[in-house]
Amino acid sequence: ALNLPPVLVVQPGEDSNVPIEMTFDVVRAWQARRGYIEYVHFPDQPHAFAYRGSEATSRMLVVIADFARRHISIV
Repeated sequence: ALNLPPVLVVQPGEDSNVPIEMTFDVVRAWQARRGYIEYVHFPDQPHAFAYRGSEATSRMLVVIADFARRHISIV
């Protein structure tokens, strides 16, 4: 078995570039290989919503920072 790194997937609910089914395919494939994956959904947000300041962007940054604190160790 491969030692896969942990993955965080951020999915905007109104993403016209990446269909949610495609994202779920990736999530299921990662899980099938026993990889750790976290999925976070941001309803009503468009693709690349992080490029403009908003409450959703601020929440997303908190999610990313929390994931990094839990999964990235500095040696």
